Amino acid sequence: MKRFILIALITIFYLMFMLEVVSQFAADFNYAYSQQLLREANYPKALEFSQRSISQNPNEPRYYYGKAKVFLAQLPNASKDNIHGLLTAAEKVSPQNLVTLRNVAPFYYFLAVSDLQKPEGPQNLDQNFLPVTTNFLENLSSSYPADAGVQVLVAKYEKKLGLTELYQAKLDKIRQLRPDLLEWYPELVVL
Repeated sequence: MKRFILIALITIFYLMFMLEVVSQFAADFNYAYSQQLLREANYPKALEFSQRSISQNPNEPRYYYGKAKVFLAQLPNASKDNIHGLLTAAEKVSPQNLVTLRNVAPFYYFLAVSDLQKPEGPQNLDQNFLPVTTNFLENLSSSYPADAGVQVLVAKYEKKLGLTELYQAKLDKIRQLRPDLLEWYPELVVL
């Protein structure tokens, strides 16, 4: 009898494990398919499959910013609040995940731009989301003060947004950390 119970427990745990593996695989498949549909500009289906991936595995930050990408592709007909909410969700799932933070940085830049069809610059900023983007970039920079790659990334977006004082501070930080990077990225130095 004990042997039967042990075999039953092992079988139950094995089946639960396999169900979880299949669910993770399905979530990855749905995410990949949503991104394919996005490239094909099939936004309703891309949104549907990105939501499926989140439902199947709400602990994967990539699925949240994948869904944000679908909304971003639909601007100005999409809600920037929805995009911001998804970026925040991705960050909350894995708050210390530098890959996630680096991957969502361009999304924050796009939130701060008023019209993606117009040239970048101070005249094309969304004043509602500029503080949100500035806050994200400064938090990223201050969370990784010795990471030259993060400082370059933040400087790039601060320059594009015309945040001159913050941008100059990043250039000084980069000069302290890795002055050779300014030779690698000459577009950073030219205003």
